[in-house]
Amino acid sequence: MFEKAGADGDGSVTAAEMDAAHASKDGKRDKSSAEKIQKLDTDGDGALSATEHAAGAREKMTKVDTDGDGNISQAEFQAKKDR
Repeated sequence: MFEKAGADGDGSVTAAEMDAAHASKDGKRDKSSAEKIQKLDTDGDGALSATEHAAGAREKMTKVDTDGDGNISQAEFQAKKDR
């Protein structure tokens, strides 16, 4: 993600860079890039670093992996979609 979306190569992704990357793909987004970044941007600099992204991914994985086995089963994935 950071190689493709981080257009300026500074190791982080801004909302504008994320919007530009998403513009090249079809599909609806439920939140704006700025909203997504704000949720994970722990240092408040307005950009998403690889470290912040990884921490967010771990948190999401933990929420979806309800049996705690380190994997997301089809049932866990479906349960997340059904919420």
